[in-house]
Amino acid sequence: MAMPSPVRVGLLLTVLFAGCAPAAPAPLTCTKIGCESGLFVEVAGRPQGPYRVEVRAAGETPRVRECPSPPECGQIFFPDFLPAEVTVEVIAGGERSSRTVRPQVEVVQPNGPGCPPTCRQARVTVPWPGD
Repeated sequence: MAMPSPVRVGLLLTVLFAGCAPAAPAPLTCTKIGCESGLFVEVAGRPQGPYRVEVRAAGETPRVRECPSPPECGQIFFPDFLPAEVTVEVIAGGERSSRTVRPQVEVVQPNGPGCPPTCRQARVTVPWPGD
């Protein structure tokens, strides 16, 4: 029985391994989920009735959001507001709760890495008295 020539062996190996080359990366498919940069405030143990949330940062005008129905408010969002330090005050009737914090900012990409948009967001929790 004759031995195959080195040229035939080389051709055979080339044919066998031709399908093993790395495939081109799949094109990036991005969804269109949006996001917005800003600060989320959550009131732990929310007041029973309507309340107001005020956020203040040094050198800026205070920002205010009203919550007329606590079960529907969830987190309150302050768009385009990411100070290095913020004082958050919750006011309901004659009661107040406040906290000064340095929010931890996260980069958010709701459609995944490499897909727009990219937003910066932070979350702060303020405890309500008695909870």
